[in-house]
Amino acid sequence: MPSLMEENFKMTHSDEYDPLITNQEGNSDVNPDAVPYEEALKQTGYGRFHYKVLALCGWAVSSDAIEVLSVSFLLPAASCDLDIGSTDKGWLNAIVFIGMLLGGYFWGSLADHQGRRSILMWSLTVNGLGVLASSVVQTFWAFLLCRFISGIGVGGSIPVIFSYFTEFQPKEKRGMMISALATFWMCGNIIAAGKIAHLELISDC
Repeated sequence: MPSLMEENFKMTHSDEYDPLITNQEGNSDVNPDAVPYEEALKQTGYGRFHYKVLALCGWAVSSDAIEVLSVSFLLPAASCDLDIGSTDKGWLNAIVFIGMLLGGYFWGSLADHQGRRSILMWSLTVNGLGVLASSVVQTFWAFLLCRFISGIGVGGSIPVIFSYFTEFQPKEKRGMMISALATFWMCGNIIAAGKIAHLELISDC
């Protein structure tokens, strides 16, 4: 069965919910059943639902960390396979951040108007498609383009994840839970570094 937090979230995000009611004179009065947002979070309690959100958002944060740092870790070991010089290495490292710069503005604006959950899913999808395409392309410029597309997705998911996650946290636990979510970035760093270390061991270069 859905938790009280999930039920309240669905209710407040439905088209029928309105914190204002209209009296017979046509004036808007405050709905007597409405409560401040912070009080609503407190009344719904804290439990399993919040930890599920932490796990899912943390998974996305870890994947973003791996995506941002993977090329930086990979280039020293893969230079001979890619046959690229210093300038090309610099572009590969920078292009994902250029994509993040553009994607952060684009996705952030959409999230404020279309809702954070749907935009988060779309930005993660763009990131995933960019990663999938970059794993099969055969030329440097195609790989660079795929990295740029991936950066656009990452630029949307990182800020939207933290905003979306914070909306569920009551004031008493907000700082602690945001810090817990941020630790998943370090987990992604460790995974990326460990994987690249393994590739260096088996590399013929």
